[in-house]
Amino acid sequence: PYHHSRDMNTSGPLDLDRNIKLLLEIGTMLQGVHSPGDFAVGGILADAPNPGLTITLPADNDANSTAKSSTLTVGLPLVEPLVPAIKQACQLAPFGIGEQTVVDTSVRHTWQVDPSRISFANPAWHTYVQTNILAHVKEGLGMSGVLSARLYKLLLYEPGSFFKPHRDTEKEQGMFATMVVQLPCSYTGGVLRVAHNNTTHTFDQSASSSQSAAFSTHYAAFFCDCEHEVEMLDSGYRLCLVYNVVHADPHPEIKVVPADHHHDVDVIVNCMYQWHNTDQGIPHRLAYILEHQYTQAGLHPSELKGSDRAVISVLKQVNERVPIDLYLCLIEITQSGSASSGDTSYYKRSRRWHDEDDGDLYDDEDDGGAHTMEDVFEEKACAYNFVPLLPGLVSISNKKIPLQEGELIPPAFEIREEHDPDDEKYQGPTGNAGATLDRWWHKTAVIMWPRNHQLHMLLEAGMDVVVSRLAALVDAVTDDEEGSEKRADAVKYAKNVIARWRTQSGEVWNRSYPGPGPTVHMLECLARLADLDIIKEFIATNLADPAGTTLFASYGSSKWHSIATPLSMIANQFGWTALFREIVGIFQIFSSNGVQSAALFVLHLLLGGDPQDTHMRALVDKCLYQLLPALQSVSAAAPELAAWFRILENLKNTDGQDKMIQYFRERMTSDQVIEHRVIPVLRDLATTSKDSPYFRQLLELAISRLQQMTSTPPTRPKDWKMDGGMLQKICGCSVCMQVVDFMNDPSRQQLRYPLAEVKRKHVHRTIDSSRACLTHITERQGSPFTMVITKTEGEYEQQVRHHNSLLEVYNEFNELMTPHGS
Repeated sequence: PYHHSRDMNTSGPLDLDRNIKLLLEIGTMLQGVHSPGDFAVGGILADAPNPGLTITLPADNDANSTAKSSTLTVGLPLVEPLVPAIKQACQLAPFGIGEQTVVDTSVRHTWQVDPSRISFANPAWHTYVQTNILAHVKEGLGMSGVLSARLYKLLLYEPGSFFKPHRDTEKEQGMFATMVVQLPCSYTGGVLRVAHNNTTHTFDQSASSSQSAAFSTHYAAFFCDCEHEVEMLDSGYRLCLVYNVVHADPHPEIKVVPADHHHDVDVIVNCMYQWHNTDQGIPHRLAYILEHQYTQAGLHPSELKGSDRAVISVLKQVNERVPIDLYLCLIEITQSGSASSGDTSYYKRSRRWHDEDDGDLYDDEDDGGAHTMEDVFEEKACAYNFVPLLPGLVSISNKKIPLQEGELIPPAFEIREEHDPDDEKYQGPTGNAGATLDRWWHKTAVIMWPRNHQLHMLLEAGMDVVVSRLAALVDAVTDDEEGSEKRADAVKYAKNVIARWRTQSGEVWNRSYPGPGPTVHMLECLARLADLDIIKEFIATNLADPAGTTLFASYGSSKWHSIATPLSMIANQFGWTALFREIVGIFQIFSSNGVQSAALFVLHLLLGGDPQDTHMRALVDKCLYQLLPALQSVSAAAPELAAWFRILENLKNTDGQDKMIQYFRERMTSDQVIEHRVIPVLRDLATTSKDSPYFRQLLELAISRLQQMTSTPPTRPKDWKMDGGMLQKICGCSVCMQVVDFMNDPSRQQLRYPLAEVKRKHVHRTIDSSRACLTHITERQGSPFTMVITKTEGEYEQQVRHHNSLLEVYNEFNELMTPHGS
């Protein structure tokens, strides 16, 4: 089902088949890795003390109230006369469906008590839970490190209570399992079933399980991702404490590989060596599906469960003998195609539930399987949300990276055949197309590849990730390691990246990248590597003609000026003559793609350089004559204009400053120029250049124009006439024209307009789009409802605020003109 695209230097299918067999052998060895413990454990606690369970009861029978409360000590075993009193503090237990938390007794019928109302009179109880019970849980689940049990709630089951199959969520940091402590009580039914990977453990702790069951404390614990259910209680009452089991140590170490896995390590190392030594590197990676499923929040080495911990431990030992990159990641498998369905609804998404909070969910048996996939259009798998498992690995972006044939073990088709989809979306037929069905499966994997195949994987993740790896290599090189192996590794990696850069240009200039682009980061890394030949090679092959012109034209030049800052740093480092030709060449490309971008490029070069450097001044002389007149012909942003003033002042370029003043003088008649250019520029320059004669010239021009703009204050309207044309431009239909006529009427302030819902919503949207100073509400009385539209003095109030703000600026600038001490 996957389409595999071969690299240009792939020699043929035999290499692909051979490498896939290597990966299958690695997967086979990992499938045989096990650790002590099971996914669920439980039993009788013969030595458990009486906890002295005490519940705070609200006096007014309101479970949300704590005022004037009383306490109830629950005697054990639980007897029926106490149940009504306990239920005073109870609420029906909710469950999660999608992003909502709801109560639906057809899915879950259980009573719960909030932990804030629970206390234990016996001080030995807490110690017993944290030591004795957790010791059983730790051993039974095969976990290591320090564990802690945190009380989540008290549950009360009565006849008819149940909870359909579901999965728990990780309700707090470090949580990996749920522990249920059943207090002595008598009931029948209510069997707890826990399932994982086609295996089910049953915990029958009811009175029918043994003669002493009603007088004993029981426990059961299971990993959060395990599906579990509580069957319906036939009689009696079940009382249990639910605890979240968490790692007390936020970063517990993974266990050392057991001795009986050394053979697995040897076989995997041999396979990795062969994979490492293939030039093609196809498949490029191996994603091995872990036994347990993890949420994005819980995807961390310390959260691994059961055999997953042993698998990672084995792979870490492999890394000690052959270098590999190792990450945890999430896997998404999708299938799209045509559908037939017994459900006639046009659109349907499967319904899923879980225990209160958002997290891993389980299909509703009543809703699942309603649709059948007829023809498959597309099947694909991808990896995302990478978490490094070894020190020194670069962080990979959350971009979804496609997995090709042979790169997923077990293969996607096995996962689809053996597991129901986690989610599906059905869309009914339209006029031009039949019904469609999309399905999703979500898994967790450990993904790996030989270290020498790293660059290919990082290139798929994006050039920002590739350059981050170069930055890490450069960080490892110290000043006194000119000929060191670390420096050689960094230089080799840099050359490989430069060779791939142009073929990855779509990734390099992807506008979704935040902050400075990968090219800026690349130039910064090369500057720190301090190899002028490599720097010139990068500029020649990627930034100079014809590559630079192509990239500028393809991706726009508006943000390219940011490369000037690292270029300045390099020129300062090696001398401006070393890169003079290259910088001038890049400037010419900027000039051919946009004057303002060229101006910003040179401006940032100057900001990063020394104005007294004669070679830099020579570059300025070459560019300045062309740039200043061109800058005056466009609407440059205020920060750039202010920065130009400073640069020209530092360079003592009076001719350039005169031209900038003339630029503003010719535009002072425009209110927009005053408010959006002159005022911001003067406020910017006031922090550093207010003693400059050119600053004072511009300030005098601004004060004179502001005096004219504020000489006449706005006047309040004499009537309610408004410009109906501003709304008529949006819509001139007969319904909206009633509002237009109302706006033009000077005598009316309010319009009561009975309208049906569709027309009412249309008028609402039209008014909002026109930005007219009207309020509009709906009176939900009568038929149809009445839309009440009211004129306001909003336009006049806006004019007053604007006038007052200009007065404040006028006074502020007058103070700047006043000499200090006068």
